[in-house]
Amino acid sequence: MQLAHVEAFATKAQEMGRLSLALATAIQFETALRQRDVIGEWMPITDGSEAAGIVINGRRWQNGLTWSDLAADLVIRKAKTKTGAFAAHDLKLCPIVLDLLKHVPTDRRVGPLIINEATGKPYAEWVFTREWRKVAKAAGVPDEVRNMDARAGAITEGDEAGADLDSLKTVAAHATMSTTARYVRGRLGKSRAVANLGLKHRASQNGA
Repeated sequence: MQLAHVEAFATKAQEMGRLSLALATAIQFETALRQRDVIGEWMPITDGSEAAGIVINGRRWQNGLTWSDLAADLVIRKAKTKTGAFAAHDLKLCPIVLDLLKHVPTDRRVGPLIINEATGKPYAEWVFTREWRKVAKAAGVPDEVRNMDARAGAITEGDEAGADLDSLKTVAAHATMSTTARYVRGRLGKSRAVANLGLKHRASQNGA
């Protein structure tokens, strides 16, 4: 997923009354958060536990972003669901997200951050994927680009901007750099860095 895909998707999603899909995608792309860390997931309620929170058909919504996660300073501080690693992301440095947040009414800023407009509840994963594809198709996003590619797109963009692998590993909350490296598509940033070093070397040789 590339920036142009995100921008086209966000515009079309708003036109189609799907601000939630635009916001979720923008957050994934600009913070490298996984889909389920943004929209949450519906988990079975184990025997003996209280049916508190948002519950549908014996399943409780959990692990997704809530408005309280953004805090007053718009900084997300969250433990990742897959690894448990803690990560922090400053949304004030995420222009697409900031623009979309402006469209959310103040009285709506409570509870889960990403709400299905059709149900007033958080998305089930398969519903999110289905509705996301509808908007993506309308926005001209290629069929091979999936919502989950937003995370890889975020890491790749950071690599192309010149961020070192250790910094990208921290942002992605990966346990190892080898995992982060697998998320980088194309490694254009490193390629450019090597090419620039080569050009500097040629220049020094020619000037000798």
